[in-house]
Amino acid sequence: MSAWQQACAYKEYEELTKQVETTRAEIARLDAALSHPIFEQYRQLELKERSLSEQDSYFVTLTNNLEMARSQLVQRGIPDIPEPLRSDPALRRNRDVIESANKVMEDQFALLGDLVIKAKARASKEHETWRPSYQAGKKDYDTYIQSMGGDYRLLAASRAKAVKKLEELERTRAGEERKKNEVPQISERRNKLLDALQQEYEKYGDERRAKCVKFQEDSAGKLRLRILGSSNVDEFRTSLLSLKRGSYLRENEIEAICSHVNPAISSWPCCDMRLHKNPATWRRRPKTRALRFLE
Repeated sequence: MSAWQQACAYKEYEELTKQVETTRAEIARLDAALSHPIFEQYRQLELKERSLSEQDSYFVTLTNNLEMARSQLVQRGIPDIPEPLRSDPALRRNRDVIESANKVMEDQFALLGDLVIKAKARASKEHETWRPSYQAGKKDYDTYIQSMGGDYRLLAASRAKAVKKLEELERTRAGEERKKNEVPQISERRNKLLDALQQEYEKYGDERRAKCVKFQEDSAGKLRLRILGSSNVDEFRTSLLSLKRGSYLRENEIEAICSHVNPAISSWPCCDMRLHKNPATWRRRPKTRALRFLE
């Protein structure tokens, strides 16, 4: 999943929450119109069925999160011992300690996985035991609707459609919520990688500058060499200038943004601009990530 998809999850979650609230209000309105005890009974049956289904889904999410945590541990890998120090006793002992710790973690993850599977089986059994009661109540409800004729059928059909829509919205919203909750963790990992990359760039630049100094010294002042650090700021500026067409952003504001670009956070302003579509609106949001790094 890309950083852009994760950033979109914030907006999608908000939109889906509004749709969920609207759909719930519509179902409540239809429930009032269908004022007969059987509708209240069936509403309670639906509520319990939906709650049991959500509990089943929780165990699926729990299993996925556990597997993601285990994968992150495995992917990190054990730090290598540099070739000249492969026989160093202290480094070899520490590597053995790390391997032992990883083995303990793997065993614990396996144990947790077994516990979650057993817990999920118990919860699923509760759901299966309950389902015949729900199906019997649904049959009574359907029979009553058929006997009442036209208007009731239309209202009941609208309610059934709204309930189905609500279930789909809540399922989709749960997925977007998972994406949204992954953003801080993935952002932290991304920033660490960017920091490591920056250190490598600086190291490479220092080495090239040292060579330049040596060439100048060897040439007895006949050569004058200078290394200029490279960046993507120009490309970023060009992209922003193309985006600003039709907005209220001025070129000096674009320059202000580019002068504060930090790779660790610069993708979020772009995401924020795309999420809100109108860059002029983005300028008027003082608490967004997009402007916070300019303060």
